[in-house]
Amino acid sequence: MICKEVEKSDFDFKNPNMNLKQVWDLKLERRQEAVEDIFERSKQEYKMANKLEEYDKYYKDINFEYTESKSYKDLKLLFFNDDYFNILEEQMLQAYNFNNNRFKDFLENDINNWVVLLNLMNDIIVLLKYVQNKWSFLEKMFVQSAEVKKELGTKAEEFVKHDENMKKILRLGMQTPNVRKFCQTPNLKDDLTVLYKAFDDAED
Repeated sequence: MICKEVEKSDFDFKNPNMNLKQVWDLKLERRQEAVEDIFERSKQEYKMANKLEEYDKYYKDINFEYTESKSYKDLKLLFFNDDYFNILEEQMLQAYNFNNNRFKDFLENDINNWVVLLNLMNDIIVLLKYVQNKWSFLEKMFVQSAEVKKELGTKAEEFVKHDENMKKILRLGMQTPNVRKFCQTPNLKDDLTVLYKAFDDAED
């Protein structure tokens, strides 16, 4: 394949009768730069393909860690290990570099898919951590404290709606422990973004 691309010849590498003279007759020494470029392309494609395969295998086994909710016995809080998060950040940078690699053509769709997925996972994990922390603090006032609920009136009623959505997300995480599958839930990032804003507003 390499020689065909360089010399546009009809040389058949699968021919069992191939001999050194046929290779010599291709005069590849005259095309050194092109040959080196093709070898470099093959090397880069092989390296990128292996890494993408590693990502796929890796995220099949990466699950959330859980801690008990202090307020609800039937709920668990979701945590993404810090070491895993550091690896995720490294993979995001790596995939970004692959996307800028001049030899990406053959793997472009796969690379783009991983760039999107890794960034989505990062965004959701960051949002989830923030929203969970806010919710753990606010629900004690807005939901569990009858006095505060009475004082805040409609604001407390509005918070209860968001409280239910937060619980749905936590239950989803309990039912879907795999981080990759969880983050691929349709509209999850949008739902967490709504909660992010709502919980910020609730503190004002």
